[in-house]
Amino acid sequence: MRGNAGRCATRWKGATQENVNSQLFWAEFLAVFGIDHKRTVLFERHANRLSTGGDGRIDVFWPGEMVVEQKSGGKDLARAAEQAFDYLDDLDDRERAHTVVVSDFENFEVYDMTSLPFPVVKFKLSQLPQRIGLFSWMAGYTRRPSVVGVE
Repeated sequence: MRGNAGRCATRWKGATQENVNSQLFWAEFLAVFGIDHKRTVLFERHANRLSTGGDGRIDVFWPGEMVVEQKSGGKDLARAAEQAFDYLDDLDDRERAHTVVVSDFENFEVYDMTSLPFPVVKFKLSQLPQRIGLFSWMAGYTRRPSVVGVE
């Protein structure tokens, strides 16, 4: 997995356009962990933003597992996290994710939704090989109670 993560990080270095690259990037990201995106995730899943009453789309939605809010390079990830958390409020209990990821391709923030307050780990795409433990649950490894402090 570490080698696959390194190749993924190298391949996507410099990507910045959400509307052009997001789905392919996340398909390849999931493949690092042996996940076939066609069998597990939905791209652009409709959701309501409860704080605004507006409609939106979850960029990558793995029911019961993960919500991803992808942004273009340099966009505000704090606002992206607010948006992702807003979408969580619209999901029923069986769909609620234990992991929220926000990214602008270069920067990642991974939130563990199983602990309060929701701990976050921040890292760069180039650090993905060293941070694969944050996503080891995708490969079938037992999920640790909290991802923070383990890496």
